[in-house]
Amino acid sequence: MLPVPPDGFLEQRPAQQALLAFVLSGDFDMPVALPKRANPEDAADFVGRMLDGEELDYQEISRLGIVMRFFDLRQHSGAVAAQALRTIEERDDWERAASALMIYCDLMYPQIAAPRLVEFYFELAAHPECLLTRLIDLSFHLPDNVDPTVTTQLLERRMQALEPAVEREEDDALVEYYRLEDLRDDRLVSVLKARSGKTEIAGTTELRRQRQLLTLRYLQLERNPYLDLPAWAALMLQRDSNETSPEQLATSMSENLDIVIARAKKQEPLSEDDQKDAGKYLTRCARAVQFYGGTLTDEQGDYVDRCYNEEQTDLLHWDED
Repeated sequence: MLPVPPDGFLEQRPAQQALLAFVLSGDFDMPVALPKRANPEDAADFVGRMLDGEELDYQEISRLGIVMRFFDLRQHSGAVAAQALRTIEERDDWERAASALMIYCDLMYPQIAAPRLVEFYFELAAHPECLLTRLIDLSFHLPDNVDPTVTTQLLERRMQALEPAVEREEDDALVEYYRLEDLRDDRLVSVLKARSGKTEIAGTTELRRQRQLLTLRYLQLERNPYLDLPAWAALMLQRDSNETSPEQLATSMSENLDIVIARAKKQEPLSEDDQKDAGKYLTRCARAVQFYGGTLTDEQGDYVDRCYNEEQTDLLHWDED
Protein backbone atom coordinates (compact mmCIF):
# COMPACT_ATOMS: atom_id res chain seq x y z
CA MET A 1 0.00 0.00 0.00
CA LEU A 2 1.00 3.61 -0.44
CA PRO A 3 1.80 5.65 2.68
CA VAL A 4 -0.97 7.49 4.51
CA PRO A 5 -0.34 11.25 4.92
CA PRO A 6 0.43 12.35 8.50
CA ASP A 7 -2.71 14.55 8.53
CA GLY A 8 -4.87 11.95 6.81
CA PHE A 9 -6.43 11.93 3.36
CA LEU A 10 -8.37 14.79 1.85
CA GLU A 11 -12.13 14.38 1.65
CA GLN A 12 -13.26 13.07 -1.73
CA ARG A 13 -14.74 16.28 -3.18
CA PRO A 14 -11.82 18.59 -2.22
CA ALA A 15 -9.39 15.94 -3.45
CA GLN A 16 -11.04 15.68 -6.85
CA GLN A 17 -11.26 19.47 -7.17
CA ALA A 18 -7.55 19.72 -6.35
CA LEU A 19 -6.69 16.98 -8.86
CA LEU A 20 -8.68 18.74 -11.61
CA ALA A 21 -6.95 22.06 -10.85
CA PHE A 22 -3.58 20.30 -11.07
CA VAL A 23 -4.32 18.65 -14.42
CA LEU A 24 -5.63 21.89 -15.95
CA SER A 25 -2.80 24.01 -14.57
CA GLY A 26 -0.52 23.53 -17.57
CA ASP A 27 -2.03 26.62 -19.18
CA PHE A 28 -1.37 28.91 -16.23
CA ASP A 29 1.75 30.67 -15.02
CA MET A 30 1.17 29.99 -11.32
CA PRO A 31 2.25 26.47 -10.33
CA VAL A 32 -0.33 24.14 -8.77
CA ALA A 33 0.99 21.53 -6.34
CA LEU A 34 0.30 17.85 -6.89
CA PRO A 35 -2.50 16.84 -4.45
CA LYS A 36 -0.49 14.11 -2.72
CA ARG A 37 -3.00 13.80 0.14
CA ALA A 38 -5.74 12.53 -2.15
CA ASN A 39 -6.88 9.02 -1.28
CA PRO A 40 -5.43 6.69 -3.96
CA GLU A 41 -8.95 5.34 -4.60
CA ASP A 42 -10.24 8.87 -5.23
CA ALA A 43 -7.26 9.56 -7.50
CA ALA A 44 -8.00 6.37 -9.46
CA ASP A 45 -11.65 7.33 -9.85
CA PHE A 46 -10.70 10.83 -11.03
CA VAL A 47 -8.16 9.55 -13.57
CA GLY A 48 -10.64 7.01 -14.92
CA ARG A 49 -13.27 9.68 -15.54
CA MET A 50 -10.76 12.02 -17.19
CA LEU A 51 -9.51 9.32 -19.55
CA ASP A 52 -13.02 8.18 -20.47
CA GLY A 53 -14.17 11.73 -21.21
CA GLU A 54 -13.34 14.03 -24.07
CA GLU A 55 -9.97 13.94 -25.79
CA LEU A 56 -7.22 15.47 -23.65
CA ASP A 57 -4.54 17.77 -25.02
CA TYR A 58 -0.88 16.94 -24.55
CA GLN A 59 -0.44 19.21 -21.52
CA GLU A 60 -3.44 17.67 -19.76
CA ILE A 61 -2.35 14.11 -20.50
CA SER A 62 1.16 14.93 -19.27
CA ARG A 63 -0.17 16.36 -16.00
CA LEU A 64 -2.51 13.38 -15.63
CA GLY A 65 0.55 11.17 -16.07
CA ILE A 66 2.19 12.78 -13.03
CA VAL A 67 -0.88 11.82 -10.99
CA MET A 68 -0.87 8.27 -12.38
CA ARG A 69 2.81 7.76 -11.61
CA PHE A 70 2.58 9.14 -8.07
CA PHE A 71 -0.40 6.93 -7.19
CA ASP A 72 0.83 3.96 -9.28
CA LEU A 73 -2.44 3.73 -11.23
CA ARG A 74 -1.52 0.87 -13.57
CA GLN A 75 -5.18 -0.16 -13.83
CA HIS A 76 -5.73 2.73 -16.24
CA SER A 77 -2.91 1.85 -18.64
CA GLY A 78 -5.37 0.61 -21.27
CA ALA A 79 -7.22 3.92 -21.27
CA VAL A 80 -3.92 5.80 -21.64
CA ALA A 81 -3.07 3.60 -24.63
CA ALA A 82 -6.41 4.52 -26.18
CA GLN A 83 -5.53 8.21 -25.79
CA ALA A 84 -2.23 7.58 -27.58
CA LEU A 85 -3.84 5.75 -30.49
CA ARG A 86 -6.31 8.48 -31.42
CA THR A 87 -5.96 10.04 -34.86
CA ILE A 88 -2.93 12.29 -35.37
CA GLU A 89 -3.64 15.20 -37.69
CA GLU A 90 -1.47 18.03 -36.36
CA ARG A 91 1.48 18.78 -34.06
CA ASP A 92 -0.59 18.90 -30.84
CA ASP A 93 -2.06 15.48 -31.64
CA TRP A 94 1.45 14.09 -32.10
CA GLU A 95 2.54 15.55 -28.75
CA ARG A 96 -0.53 14.09 -27.03
CA ALA A 97 0.22 10.66 -28.48
CA ALA A 98 3.89 10.81 -27.46
CA SER A 99 2.98 11.90 -23.92
CA ALA A 100 0.40 9.13 -23.59
CA LEU A 101 2.85 6.51 -24.84
CA MET A 102 5.46 7.71 -22.31
CA ILE A 103 2.94 7.26 -19.49
CA TYR A 104 1.87 3.85 -20.77
CA CYS A 105 5.46 2.63 -20.99
CA ASP A 106 6.23 3.79 -17.44
CA LEU A 107 3.12 2.15 -16.01
CA MET A 108 3.71 -1.14 -17.83
CA TYR A 109 7.49 -1.29 -17.25
CA PRO A 110 9.51 -3.47 -17.84
CA GLN A 111 7.64 -4.58 -21.00
CA ILE A 112 4.97 -3.33 -23.37
CA ALA A 113 2.43 -6.12 -23.47
CA ALA A 114 0.56 -4.87 -26.56
CA PRO A 115 2.25 -5.37 -29.99
CA ARG A 116 0.13 -2.52 -31.38
CA LEU A 117 1.84 -0.08 -28.99
CA VAL A 118 5.26 -1.28 -30.17
CA GLU A 119 4.23 -0.62 -33.78
CA PHE A 120 2.86 2.75 -32.74
CA TYR A 121 6.28 3.92 -31.53
CA PHE A 122 7.70 3.36 -35.01
CA GLU A 123 4.70 5.16 -36.53
CA LEU A 124 5.41 8.17 -34.30
CA ALA A 125 9.00 8.25 -35.55
CA ALA A 126 7.84 8.20 -39.17
CA HIS A 127 5.03 10.73 -38.78
CA PRO A 128 5.56 14.09 -40.56
CA GLU A 129 4.69 15.99 -37.37
CA CYS A 130 7.47 14.19 -35.44
CA LEU A 131 9.33 16.31 -32.88
CA LEU A 132 12.82 14.87 -32.70
CA THR A 133 13.60 16.18 -29.20
CA ARG A 134 10.49 14.57 -27.75
CA LEU A 135 11.11 11.35 -29.68
CA ILE A 136 14.58 11.19 -28.11
CA ASP A 137 13.01 11.66 -24.68
CA LEU A 138 10.49 8.93 -25.45
CA SER A 139 13.42 6.54 -25.98
CA PHE A 140 14.09 6.67 -22.23
CA HIS A 141 10.57 5.51 -21.39
CA LEU A 142 10.59 2.59 -23.81
CA PRO A 143 10.87 -0.79 -22.12
CA ASP A 144 13.60 -3.27 -22.91
CA ASN A 145 11.60 -5.14 -25.55
CA VAL A 146 11.44 -2.10 -27.86
CA ASP A 147 14.54 -1.14 -29.86
CA PRO A 148 15.05 2.66 -29.85
CA THR A 149 17.60 2.75 -32.68
CA VAL A 150 14.97 4.15 -35.08
CA THR A 151 15.41 7.46 -33.21
CA THR A 152 19.18 7.43 -33.72
CA GLN A 153 18.74 6.57 -37.39
CA LEU A 154 16.22 9.38 -37.90
CA LEU A 155 18.57 11.91 -36.32
CA GLU A 156 21.50 10.78 -38.46
CA ARG A 157 19.41 10.89 -41.66
CA ARG A 158 18.38 14.48 -40.92
CA MET A 159 22.01 15.44 -40.37
CA GLN A 160 23.10 13.75 -43.60
CA ALA A 161 20.38 15.59 -45.54
CA LEU A 162 21.81 18.90 -44.30
CA GLU A 163 25.43 18.15 -45.20
CA PRO A 164 25.40 19.67 -48.74
CA ALA A 165 23.99 22.96 -47.41
CA VAL A 166 26.45 22.88 -44.52
CA GLU A 167 29.33 22.53 -46.97
CA ARG A 168 27.99 25.63 -48.74
CA GLU A 169 27.98 27.33 -45.31
CA GLU A 170 24.31 28.26 -45.49
CA ASP A 171 23.38 29.87 -42.16
CA ASP A 172 20.04 28.12 -41.55
CA ALA A 173 21.52 24.73 -42.37
CA LEU A 174 24.50 25.32 -40.07
CA VAL A 175 22.24 26.30 -37.15
CA GLU A 176 20.04 23.24 -37.64
CA TYR A 177 23.00 20.90 -38.13
CA TYR A 178 24.69 22.05 -34.91
CA ARG A 179 21.37 21.71 -33.05
CA LEU A 180 21.06 18.13 -34.24
CA GLU A 181 24.70 17.49 -33.39
CA ASP A 182 24.07 18.66 -29.83
CA LEU A 183 21.02 16.39 -29.60
CA ARG A 184 23.09 13.43 -30.81
CA ASP A 185 26.17 14.03 -28.65
CA ASP A 186 24.47 15.27 -25.47
CA ARG A 187 20.78 14.63 -25.00
CA LEU A 188 20.62 11.28 -26.81
CA VAL A 189 23.70 10.01 -24.97
CA SER A 190 22.15 10.98 -21.60
CA VAL A 191 18.82 9.38 -22.49
CA LEU A 192 20.36 6.08 -23.60
CA LYS A 193 22.60 5.98 -20.53
CA ALA A 194 19.57 6.55 -18.31
CA ARG A 195 17.70 3.80 -20.17
CA SER A 196 20.57 1.37 -19.57
CA GLY A 197 20.28 2.24 -15.87
CA LYS A 198 16.67 1.12 -15.97
CA THR A 199 17.77 -2.15 -17.55
CA GLU A 200 20.30 -2.66 -14.75
CA ILE A 201 17.59 -2.15 -12.13
CA ALA A 202 15.13 -4.49 -13.88
CA GLY A 203 17.83 -7.17 -14.00
CA THR A 204 18.65 -6.87 -10.30
CA THR A 205 16.91 -9.68 -8.42
CA GLU A 206 18.10 -8.79 -4.91
CA LEU A 207 15.46 -6.42 -3.52
CA ARG A 208 17.74 -4.49 -1.17
CA ARG A 209 20.18 -3.74 -4.01
CA GLN A 210 17.34 -2.78 -6.34
CA ARG A 211 16.07 -0.26 -3.78
CA GLN A 212 19.56 1.18 -3.42
CA LEU A 213 19.83 1.67 -7.19
CA LEU A 214 16.39 3.31 -7.35
CA THR A 215 17.27 5.60 -4.46
CA LEU A 216 20.51 6.58 -6.21
CA ARG A 217 18.48 7.68 -9.24
CA TYR A 218 15.78 9.38 -7.21
CA LEU A 219 18.31 11.40 -5.20
CA GLN A 220 20.09 12.30 -8.47
CA LEU A 221 23.37 11.04 -7.05
CA GLU A 222 24.15 9.40 -10.40
CA ARG A 223 25.95 11.71 -12.79
CA ASN A 224 23.30 11.84 -15.46
CA PRO A 225 21.48 15.07 -16.33
CA TYR A 226 18.40 13.40 -17.82
CA LEU A 227 15.46 14.90 -15.94
CA ASP A 228 12.93 12.05 -16.29
CA LEU A 229 15.17 9.57 -14.46
CA PRO A 230 14.40 10.73 -10.86
CA ALA A 231 10.65 10.84 -11.61
CA TRP A 232 10.76 7.31 -13.02
CA ALA A 233 12.70 6.10 -9.96
CA ALA A 234 10.06 7.67 -7.70
CA LEU A 235 7.35 5.75 -9.57
CA MET A 236 9.26 2.51 -9.03
CA LEU A 237 9.65 3.27 -5.31
CA GLN A 238 5.91 3.99 -5.07
CA ARG A 239 5.21 0.69 -6.83
CA ASP A 240 7.52 -1.10 -4.39
CA SER A 241 5.63 0.48 -1.48
CA ASN A 242 2.31 -0.51 -3.05
CA GLU A 243 3.42 -4.12 -3.44
CA THR A 244 5.17 -4.47 -0.06
CA SER A 245 4.71 -1.82 2.63
CA PRO A 246 5.72 1.80 3.35
CA GLU A 247 7.62 0.58 6.41
CA GLN A 248 10.00 -1.42 4.21
CA LEU A 249 10.68 1.64 2.06
CA ALA A 250 11.26 3.79 5.16
CA THR A 251 13.83 1.29 6.43
CA SER A 252 15.58 1.19 3.06
CA MET A 253 15.63 4.98 2.80
CA SER A 254 17.05 5.26 6.30
CA GLU A 255 19.88 2.89 5.34
CA ASN A 256 20.57 4.99 2.26
CA LEU A 257 20.54 8.17 4.36
CA ASP A 258 23.26 6.67 6.54
CA ILE A 259 25.32 6.03 3.40
CA VAL A 260 24.86 9.62 2.17
CA ILE A 261 25.85 10.99 5.60
CA ALA A 262 28.93 8.74 5.74
CA ARG A 263 30.03 9.96 2.30
CA ALA A 264 29.54 13.60 3.32
CA LYS A 265 31.58 13.08 6.50
CA LYS A 266 34.47 11.63 4.51
CA GLN A 267 34.66 14.83 2.45
CA GLU A 268 34.65 17.24 5.42
CA PRO A 269 35.37 20.06 5.73
CA LEU A 270 32.91 20.77 2.92
CA SER A 271 33.25 23.80 0.69
CA GLU A 272 30.24 26.08 0.33
CA ASP A 273 29.27 24.43 -2.98
CA ASP A 274 29.75 20.91 -1.61
CA GLN A 275 27.67 21.80 1.44
CA LYS A 276 24.90 22.97 -0.87
CA ASP A 277 25.04 19.75 -2.89
CA ALA A 278 25.10 17.61 0.24
CA GLY A 279 22.11 19.53 1.56
CA LYS A 280 20.12 18.68 -1.57
CA TYR A 281 20.76 14.94 -1.27
CA LEU A 282 20.41 14.81 2.51
CA THR A 283 17.18 16.80 2.48
CA ARG A 284 15.65 14.67 -0.26
CA CYS A 285 16.61 11.39 1.41
CA ALA A 286 15.51 12.48 4.89
CA ARG A 287 12.17 13.59 3.51
CA ALA A 288 11.73 10.22 1.76
CA VAL A 289 12.33 8.42 5.09
CA GLN A 290 9.57 10.51 6.68
CA PHE A 291 7.31 10.27 3.61
CA TYR A 292 7.15 6.49 4.06
CA GLY A 293 6.40 6.87 7.77
CA GLY A 294 9.89 6.49 9.20
CA THR A 295 11.63 8.59 11.85
CA LEU A 296 15.15 9.96 11.68
CA THR A 297 17.59 8.81 14.34
CA ASP A 298 19.10 11.51 16.56
CA GLU A 299 22.39 11.22 14.67
CA GLN A 300 20.66 11.49 11.29
CA GLY A 301 18.55 14.45 12.41
CA ASP A 302 21.55 16.34 13.82
CA TYR A 303 23.54 15.95 10.61
CA VAL A 304 20.65 16.72 8.26
CA ASP A 305 19.79 19.87 10.24
CA ARG A 306 23.23 21.30 9.44
CA CYS A 307 22.39 21.73 5.76
CA TYR A 308 18.64 21.14 5.45
CA ASN A 309 17.11 23.00 2.50
CA GLU A 310 13.66 24.32 3.41
CA GLU A 311 13.11 25.75 -0.09
CA GLN A 312 13.70 22.49 -1.94
CA THR A 313 10.82 20.77 -3.73
CA ASP A 314 10.74 16.98 -3.54
CA LEU A 315 8.18 14.54 -4.87
CA LEU A 316 8.40 12.09 -1.95
CA HIS A 317 7.63 14.70 0.68
CA TRP A 318 4.43 15.71 2.45
CA ASP A 319 4.34 19.39 1.53
CA GLU A 320 3.06 21.94 4.01
CA ASP A 321 -0.59 22.88 3.40
